[in-house]
Amino acid sequence: VLGYSTEKPQDIDKTVFYGKPIPKVRIKYFSKIIALDQGSASDTDLKERTNFSFAKADKELVIIKDKSEFDYLYYTSIKNKKTNEIIFRSTAWEYGHFIDENGYLPHVSIDKSIFKKSGDYEIIIQPLIKWQISSKDIQKYITKHTLSITLEDESYSKKELIIYGLIICAVFGAIGGAALTYIKKKEAKKIAQQYKEKEIAKLQLNSIRSQLNPHFLFNALAGIQNLMNKNEIDNANKYLSKFARLTRNVLDGKELINLGQEKTLLDDYLQMEQLRFGFQYEINADKNLDLENIEIPSMLLQPFVENAVKHGIASKNAEGKIEIAFGKNGNNLVT
Repeated sequence: VLGYSTEKPQDIDKTVFYGKPIPKVRIKYFSKIIALDQGSASDTDLKERTNFSFAKADKELVIIKDKSEFDYLYYTSIKNKKTNEIIFRSTAWEYGHFIDENGYLPHVSIDKSIFKKSGDYEIIIQPLIKWQISSKDIQKYITKHTLSITLEDESYSKKELIIYGLIICAVFGAIGGAALTYIKKKEAKKIAQQYKEKEIAKLQLNSIRSQLNPHFLFNALAGIQNLMNKNEIDNANKYLSKFARLTRNVLDGKELINLGQEKTLLDDYLQMEQLRFGFQYEINADKNLDLENIEIPSMLLQPFVENAVKHGIASKNAEGKIEIAFGKNGNNLVT
């Protein structure tokens, strides 16, 4: 039907009435256009293909449909299934490249650049229907096909790179922070355990010292009293000085003394016990030992020496002998 104005006969409206059912489009196959050094070539895939990988040399995706009486009635849309955004729409069906037994086939070309990201995309081909029709009824005329697109040379925007960079930094920061916290907790636990062990050792040593104090007092005073009874005033004064030095060291409560001081205290103690029991003793130190700069817990060795006197040689008198030697084995002090 042609319609025109008598005043302007050159303006003609044309209306086509199509009295047949509108057929649903059938996609025959897909193709990719590949750029070559000279010209281009097509890589044809079957309709059932659902995965497409675009290399750097690939230029276009081509959709080829079956031929109909009115190809221009149909338009093609591409929807990003993740965002539901329509990224492409066209009614520009072309002829002249793809052919079957019935002649040239209509096709539409889609530039690779419209696919910004790899993912699933839906191909929608439907007729241009302008009259009122329900969404349920229109589905009878729509052809849909989902393609999974992979972009081998996929690029990211500056904004995306910043976001991904921040995410990576946050992840590594969280891992680093967790590792640092774990190490700090482990070190703190180790230090706490060492402090606990040190305090236990200190309490044990203090307990030993508190048990030794009565022995020093009673044994030493008994020996000095015996000298005074014999009117040996010089010896009494000598041993009284040693007794004073011993008791002062015990009551002073120092945790550490040098090896030279410990040697002197042992000598004082053994001389006082020698006064009572008459045994012999020797205290020797390796000449390579720096007695003034080696520290040990105060009165560490005295309990062992006292035990040797009390249970070993007290009854042997002059036949008994105690030998104490300080030596070095590598970095270890050996007694």
